[in-house]
Amino acid sequence: MSENEPVETGVMVNSERSSDLPLSGDSAQQEQLIHFEEMIEQGAIGYFSAGYALEEIQKRKLYKCRDCKTFAEYCKKRFDISRSYGYRLIAYNRVHSLLGKDDKRIPERLLRPLNGLNAQEIEDVWKQAKRQSKVAVPAFKKLKELADGYKSKRKQKRQEDKKIKCRENEFFSVVLNQKVKVVKIENPVDFIIEKAEDNIDKLARLYQEFSPHIKFDETQRIKLKKQVEIWQSKILDDFKTQIGL
Repeated sequence: MSENEPVETGVMVNSERSSDLPLSGDSAQQEQLIHFEEMIEQGAIGYFSAGYALEEIQKRKLYKCRDCKTFAEYCKKRFDISRSYGYRLIAYNRVHSLLGKDDKRIPERLLRPLNGLNAQEIEDVWKQAKRQSKVAVPAFKKLKELADGYKSKRKQKRQEDKKIKCRENEFFSVVLNQKVKVVKIENPVDFIIEKAEDNIDKLARLYQEFSPHIKFDETQRIKLKKQVEIWQSKILDDFKTQIGL
């Protein structure tokens, strides 16, 4: 979606799904649930109001009044939306509510890069984006750039913490995003070939990660080279087929 395309302002829900979902339980809770459901159903309601209503339903477990055991089941049966979409709407509302006086002028699309950040990070990113862009409402590209920076640093911090916690005869693989127990790998060449999933670049990065912990002899390195040649040949054959050679 480009910066100039119209912004989606409605929530894609199917309000007719409720016809086969009877109410049960406490009458006060039923009233609360109906109130929040009406908020979601009011025409092309904004993302933020819907997110608020869904969060209240989820937080108070009002979905049980529709005889649904989980929030995911409720989202699907009541509005024909997925659990992940429901939580996305909740996240939009949380982000939106943190931006104070700016919030009325912010299209939903601009908040997408901020999902996953904590409250302080959201405020920091927004202020930095405004300052660097020198506009009241910064562009999507600038917000995404700054938000991705925060997320990248957080990811690196998690990885460093995992590396520190590694015990003897194990190490943390950034490529695989998991701890690797050296003693359990009987054939390291076959292991990294399998984990590379036909990706030459991934195989090279795995070899670099594993080399400080596992000694590869000449025979093993030759096997890796032959595997790369096989993959390269396949890539070339597929390319020739696609362009008709």
